[in-house]
Formats: sequence, C-alpha cells, structure tokens
Amino acid sequence: MTSFLLSQWKNQPGGPQNPVPFMLSLGNATTTPREKELIVKTFDDWGVLTSTWYEVADYLSTIEKLSDDSSFSERRRAALLSSKVAYCLGDYAGALQLVLGAEDLFSLSPRPAHPEYGQQDELYVNKIIEQAVDTYKIAKRDNTKIDQRLENLLDRIFNLNMESREYRQVVGLALDTRRLDQIERAVKASEDSTTLLSETVTKVLGSQLDRAFRSKVLDVLLRLFSELDEPDFVSMCQCLIKLEKPGDVAEILNRLVKNQDGELLAYQISFDLYENATQQFIQQIEKALIPETEKTGASTSESTTETSTSSTTETSSATTTTTATSSATATTSAVTSKSADDSSGSTSSSSDSAETVASGTMSSEVRDKLRSILSGEETIKHHMQFLIKNNHTDMLVLKHVKDSVRMACTHNGTVIANGLMHIGTTCDDFLRDNLEWISKATNWNKFNAVATLGLIHRGHESNALKVLDPYLPKGEPDQFGYKEGGSLYAYGLIHANHGSSNVIEYLQKQLASATTASVRHGACLGLGVAALGTHNDAVYAQLRETLYQDDAVVGEAAGTAMGLVMAASLDNTAFREMVQYISDTAHDKIQRGLRTGLSLLAYGRMEEVEPWVNELLEAKSNAVLRQTAVCMLAMAYAGSGKADVVRRLLAKVAADPNQDVKRFAVIAVGFVLSK
Repeated sequence: MTSFLLSQWKNQPGGPQNPVPFMLSLGNATTTPREKELIVKTFDDWGVLTSTWYEVADYLSTIEKLSDDSSFSERRRAALLSSKVAYCLGDYAGALQLVLGAEDLFSLSPRPAHPEYGQQDELYVNKIIEQAVDTYKIAKRDNTKIDQRLENLLDRIFNLNMESREYRQVVGLALDTRRLDQIERAVKASEDSTTLLSETVTKVLGSQLDRAFRSKVLDVLLRLFSELDEPDFVSMCQCLIKLEKPGDVAEILNRLVKNQDGELLAYQISFDLYENATQQFIQQIEKALIPETEKTGASTSESTTETSTSSTTETSSATTTTTATSSATATTSAVTSKSADDSSGSTSSSSDSAETVASGTMSSEVRDKLRSILSGEETIKHHMQFLIKNNHTDMLVLKHVKDSVRMACTHNGTVIANGLMHIGTTCDDFLRDNLEWISKATNWNKFNAVATLGLIHRGHESNALKVLDPYLPKGEPDQFGYKEGGSLYAYGLIHANHGSSNVIEYLQKQLASATTASVRHGACLGLGVAALGTHNDAVYAQLRETLYQDDAVVGEAAGTAMGLVMAASLDNTAFREMVQYISDTAHDKIQRGLRTGLSLLAYGRMEEVEPWVNELLEAKSNAVLRQTAVCMLAMAYAGSGKADVVRRLLAKVAADPNQDVKRFAVIAVGFVLSK
C-alpha cells in the first residue's frame, strides 16, 4: 500500500507536493521498517526532493535518527538523504559529515540530469567533493585528527582520477592535501614520468607551500628522479637548491662531466645555479668540486678564476692550487678567449673526456670552466655587454632635469636617477660632462654621487679599482670623508652578491682603518652588499663590533649590513643580538638599520619565522620591535600571496596605535602580494 501511495503522490499532476504525511510516518513507531525504506528511497531523488526539500527540512532530525540506527537496513541511504537536505539548506559542512555515513553509497559520478530540474546531482556531488577536500586540507595543515571515513572518501577521489588517467590532477590534489603517497603513485603510473616530475617541480617551486612540506615533497621528487633511467638533472638541481644540498649538486656536476654529452648540460646547470643560488651555496659547490688530493695540498685561497681576476684588479697577491693551469688569465676577456680555445679544440677536448672517464675524476680544464661560470664571470660579462649595446637612455631628459634643479634634494635625486638609468652600462658620460655641476654636491649628496658609480659600473669588476681610484681612501681622508665613504659603497655595489675573498678582505681593512663616520658608513654598506647572503661569521662579527660603538651614522649602516650578510639565514644568535641592541640603543637611526637587517634575516623563510614575529608583536611598549615584526613578515612571505598573512597585516593597520607600524603594515601587504 505504501509503495502504491508513494507512486501516486510522486506522479500526481504538478509534481510531488506536501511530503508531511510521509515524513510523519518516518518518525512513527508503528510504521514498518519496509515502509520507511520505501519512503527514504523515494525521497532520495532530486525529482522529488527539489520541490519538497524546504518541507522535508523540518524533519531532518527524524531522518538523521534513521541514519544512526544500525538495525535500519537503509541507514546509509538515510544519511545520503540527510546530506542532500543539509546541502539544500546551505549547511555544506553538515552535509559532508552526513554523507560520510553514506560511505560507498555516495557516488562520485553524478546521476543523469533530470529533464525538469537539470544537473542537480552534479552540483551536489561537486560541492561535497570541494567541501571534503577543503576540510581535509585544513585538518592536514593544523595537524588534527582526521575522520577515517573522510580519508576513505579522499582515497576514492584519487582513485577516480587515477582510473581516468588524470595524473596532473592527482598531483595537484595531492599537493593541496599533502598526500606524498599519491604524488609518488601518479608519477610511477604515468607513461611520461620525466615530464610529469619536471612539471611537478615547477608547481612546487612556484606554489605557496610552507617550507617544511615543500622540503618533504622535493625529497620525494628527488628520489623519483634518481630512479629514472634518464633523469632531468636541471630539475633535480632546482630541488637541491631549495633543499640546500650543495654537495649533491657537485656530485651531479661530477657525474655529468664524465662524458662528452653531459658536459654542456653541466655548464647550463652551472649558469642556472649562479642565477638562482646564494653566494654561500655556490661557494660550497666550488669547494666540493676540488679533489681530495688538491684539498690537502692547496692553500686557503678561493677558486682559481676569482683569484686570478682579483690579483690584477685589486693588486693583492693570491696563491693558486698546485694543479691549476699555468695559463690562468688576468682579465675577463682572457678567460673568454681561453674558453673559446678549449671549445674549438675538439680533439683535445675528446681526449680530456676520455681521460676523465678513465680516471673517474674531473679534468682541471673542465673544473676551471665550471668555477668560472659558478663564480658569475661569464654571466656578468655577457650581461654587461648586453646592457652596453642596448643602452637607450635619453640623456636629454637628464639634461632638462639638471637645468631645472634649484635645491639640494632635487640635485641628489637627479644624480641617483642617473645611476638607476645607467645601471650596469658603464656609461658615466652624464657625470663626466657635468663635473662642475656635480661638484656642487655637499655632505651626503656627495656620498651618493660617488656611490652611483657603483650602480653605473655594476659588474665591471676588472676595472673597479681603476674607476674608483680618484675617490678611494688614500692616507688621510678629508675632514668628513663623504667622497671616500661613497667610493667604498660603490666598490661593494660593483661586486654586489659577487664579492670574492679579496674584495671582502679589502673592505674589511678599510672599515677597520676608517677614522670618520661617513667612511665607516660606506664601508659597512659596501661590505654588506658584497658579502650578501654569504653568512660569513668573520664579516658579521666585525660589523657587530662596529655596531656596538653606538655611533648613530655608522650603526645604521652596520645594522643593515649585518642583515645583508646573514640574509635568509634565520640565525638565532644574530636575531637575539640585534633585537637586544634595538632595546639598548637610544639612537633612532641604529634602530632603523637593525629593523632592516632583521627583516633580511627572515627573507623567504615563510612560516619558520612565525615564533620570532609573534615574540616581537608582543612588545606592547616598543613600537620599533612591532615595526620589525611587520617587516619580517613582509620579507618572509614576499611574493607568496598568502591571504592569511595579508589579513594579519590589515588587522595591524586597523588596530595598532603606532602610525609607523600601520605604515609598514600597508607596505608589507604590497611585498606579500608582489607577484
């Protein structure tokens, strides 16, 4: 009888209406289980539920009780029906929890579209999948316990994509849900594992994954690469850069140069390393490339190419290794001709390769070429040549600006604009043609005018001392030393992120012997940019001692330089020392310099910096420390686009009582969203 009534009600003109009698029957103890099963099956149809859900919703608790009744044979369907009603009510979290009780009865493949109501089931299924993935992601991120039924649902989603051979979707979903096993499964099942792995590396490096999980993913990808017959060494090295494993990169380079076909790839990887890795990372690779026999008999000098270049340009003696070639050149152009000769002599190159394969070691010529590339000599040379040939700056603009200058600040701005317009072009015609006008610069304007030479001659390392010779300290500086300080800063800018041991040693000596604040200021800044990211303890210690002299002008530069040297290191000792001195000093300039330096410590470290940031934000009585926390957030998450970080910064804009904290928070939003 119930079946007949349901059929008549369902097929009545105008469609099913007024489901209340059937809903009351579900809660009636006299209704048989068979009748309840028929009612639940009938309403588990979008053709019925679409027009009646708002009335069925009043009896949602009754349907949920049936889904919890283990003796009810259709309890899974009751859970599915409850989920659909909750979905119609807009309670998507509740709909997901209820559908978990339906288990396999919830189909990931939507039912056919209803002729009258359309793709209702497809919309429902897609929403439940979306909610399931989001819930799983949050649970994984917060490291909370995950319902096994939710885990099973995610496994079914993965299996569906695997059956459809949608391996890229599997990888993307696995990255979102932090399922390393599914990444490995998709790669191994793919017909083109190498391509899929390379694409995955690109996704990981360009994603917003936190550093800890990213490292785990890269470890898995690296292992999968190593299992391939023909691994993608370029992608492997990209992984190793992020994992900070220079020894493994050196091993790959050694492996590649053992045969003629891999030598060119080793050179290409070396170019990529110079573009993407830090100075410290590259220096460790160079050390790893030195054979054990050479390490025991070698002096403490850096690579042969750096030493030979510095020996002529900086007139400092340098010892070379016993196996170094006797034809080590003194200028960048000579290195180029040597490389050309090596590449043109195919017979000699072939014999070297055969020799290398036989002995299992890298030939000295190949090693010298790799060092030359890793040290940046080749890249800088070609980059500088490109800038010189393609210099299209409009000198007339500068002339008009110069003629209209009436104040010191605009004079300073014009000089800096000239430096930025001609960066790396070695074109200092504007300065040479307007020497009388430039000579009007006084005090720090004079410092900046000389420092812009470092911008203009960026990378022109072979002639750095010659270009700056008229300005570098010689004996006793003038009363204030602005010109000498600017020249030391310019010298650091020319060698920015490429400072050899001789360059750093020269700047250290100048800092130690300087007698005026402006000279020490320029030496600190030059030392910072030349030793950028090297994490050189000796340089850091000297800058720290300079900071502790508590000179406002010098301390500002020293604080910034300390951050430059230890950039992205997240060094706890440096952090504690710099934070403590912010509280100890009474000089605003020093506090500003340390604020910049501390933010550089956090560069790119993302969630790893959170404990430090939270500690600084708790400094209710010290606005500078809160400003520092905001700046650290900006540098740690620069370019990540993380919405939760942006929300925190906007909350600071709204709530912090200090105007400077608000200003830095707004600026930090720009850093986070910079990409």
